[in-house]
Amino acid sequence: MQGALPYIAFAVLALGVLNFLWFMTETLPLNLIPSEGRVVDGHYFLWSKIHGGFVEVGRDTYGWLRLHETSVFLSWPLEMLAGGALVFLYFSRRVAGTLPPAAAFGRAAQVRLSGPALASARTAGTIGVVFFSRPLLRVDVHPAGILVKPPFLSERAILASEISAVEPGGGLSEQSNPERGPVLAVGASEVAPTFRPRGPFLRVDHAGVGMATPLTLIGGRWDVAAAILQIAGPDRLATQTPVTQRATPGQSSLPTGIRGASLVLGFLVTGVLVWSGITFAIPQFGLPGILWTVALIVILAINVRRYVVTTAGE
Repeated sequence: MQGALPYIAFAVLALGVLNFLWFMTETLPLNLIPSEGRVVDGHYFLWSKIHGGFVEVGRDTYGWLRLHETSVFLSWPLEMLAGGALVFLYFSRRVAGTLPPAAAFGRAAQVRLSGPALASARTAGTIGVVFFSRPLLRVDVHPAGILVKPPFLSERAILASEISAVEPGGGLSEQSNPERGPVLAVGASEVAPTFRPRGPFLRVDHAGVGMATPLTLIGGRWDVAAAILQIAGPDRLATQTPVTQRATPGQSSLPTGIRGASLVLGFLVTGVLVWSGITFAIPQFGLPGILWTVALIVILAINVRRYVVTTAGE
């Protein structure tokens, strides 16, 4: 069931999108609103925004469009749920290491049974290429390794033996009082020390088995940084800025079949929107419609080029 979940979620999302596009092709030429239709003396009318009033349609057309509109509205919650499931799967795979969830659970239990936690804290940070702002990561350091619990995701473990380097990045001391307020910067090195969050900056490079590498902690507690340095050992401490390994994105984001189908669906949606721009937006809105259609054509061209480049690279 777990392996079928992404396919089920994508099927629900794709069917909902295709159903909406179908409904749009039926109603857009006259910009009909079936829910505002009415029956008068055996004649069937639907509201048209273009005509600014009711237009008469056949009985079958009236019944079908009202039913079709209802199906579109009823499918929205399912589409949102399916889209949320795909987003959740995407980020969970980016965070995950090379092991399946069952093995990852066993590793977490192994670390927890190694002894009481040396230090625990909630902190901001990154796992591989995924950034978690604010104190969203729960970090527990045990004698045998580090347990990290991202929000809404399963707990992951880094064994002490898998740590290849620990790079302290500084940070304000516990006695400092950083200023509060928004910060605009390209990199952390450009942020004045008084604007940095209180707590250590620590990067942990590891094998990436149970979790994507590296793990970077931003802020948090000093005792957590000290505990990580303790279990890693002095020989893995980076005394100067080293050439660290590149961040790994974890497992493949989504199954290949879903990625290919999502590209096709994206092209189809953009194509229908371009068609709506040519047949509806330009005649109705003039220059704004032209700009809207041109922007969609540019987006479609960029996506086609990206697809061709990616396919050629593979």
